[in-house]
Amino acid sequence: MTHSSEQSKRKMQSSLAAAAEIVGHNEDLLKQLLLRLSAKSLIRFKCVSKLWLSLISSPKFCDSHTLRNPIPKFPSSFFLSRTATTDPQFISLLPNTNPNTSKPLNFIPDPQGLQILQSCNGLLLCCSSTDKFTIPSKFYVVNPTTSRFSEVALPPPSPKPVPTRLLSVALAFDPSKSLHYNVVCVSGSGTIPSLHLEIEIEIYSSHTRTWRAGQSTHMWFPSIGKFLPGVYCNGRIHWLSTFCWLVHYDIDEGHYGVVDELGAPGFSVEKECMCFGESGGRLHLIEMYGSGLNKLHVLEMGKDYSGWFVKYRVDLNLMAPAFPYTPAASCRPFFFLDVEENEEQNPVLVLRIGYKFISYNIRDNSCKTLCDLFIPSLVGWRDAYQYMETLACV
Repeated sequence: MTHSSEQSKRKMQSSLAAAAEIVGHNEDLLKQLLLRLSAKSLIRFKCVSKLWLSLISSPKFCDSHTLRNPIPKFPSSFFLSRTATTDPQFISLLPNTNPNTSKPLNFIPDPQGLQILQSCNGLLLCCSSTDKFTIPSKFYVVNPTTSRFSEVALPPPSPKPVPTRLLSVALAFDPSKSLHYNVVCVSGSGTIPSLHLEIEIEIYSSHTRTWRAGQSTHMWFPSIGKFLPGVYCNGRIHWLSTFCWLVHYDIDEGHYGVVDELGAPGFSVEKECMCFGESGGRLHLIEMYGSGLNKLHVLEMGKDYSGWFVKYRVDLNLMAPAFPYTPAASCRPFFFLDVEENEEQNPVLVLRIGYKFISYNIRDNSCKTLCDLFIPSLVGWRDAYQYMETLACV
């Protein structure tokens, strides 16, 4: 290397260092640059300096970043938690990453441990409870990315003489519409066998930190004496019954509806509803059928709740060469990640086959192992909670 080129290199390095120092100490310019980074990167960059830590941690910056980056198309990971714990299994869906990374929830000081009830666009709804069949005593809205949480106290019991029981608590959060989340509390009284209960719905707002009355009506609700989590999609909370009946409640309008179509056309006892959730702003239901439950339908709810229709048909026998299994005992779908038809990404099924988690590409029938299962094999789709990074305040 010549003397002149060495001088040019040093001059360039000096200029870059000077520019970096200017940016690093100009808060407005620094903020505009940081807003363009992912939440995951920003959490790492907190350790750069006290200025960066203060800026990235400020609620105003977090709100600006959430508005700029409302909802990722795909989750980056998912939690797997069957029982109350502060250290659920955390499984990455991203390529070239360690599938079993750590994302403990031990920053919440609850002596009973933590049970995840629902994930919703980067936030988790958790409760203090020993199992899913016990009515929870405390509820938390948690942001695992920022390690922040807010305890939500349930509304006071109804003054009515007829005793009520807690049926469901669900989280509604859509940062593309609002920076604030809602918690929906459903309680009811009546005869369990009929399932037609006197329902009271109350809604908590993170904006006002108060509860308001949502609705009081006599309606059918898919809960047979046990606590039932919900699924949020497009401004509504959804609950699925054992026979795939769907109840939906509009949070803003305050009305509810029921879709009583049992799965796809031709539903029979040979079919089994295996998985229910939201992806891409649409509701999906997976049912398995065929000899040994070796085939499955991915159903999608039609517009205006017109009913389920088959979006994809999957033959699990195509996976047999790479992942031999006994279908009825070992293969279970956990969730479905959908995309628009013109997008480069492909729709993906995440399944458990034996003691492995598998990512299955529906379009090209390719599959890959995500990780081994470290917790009991009885874990099911209700124990998997999608995770995506967000700086949203709780």
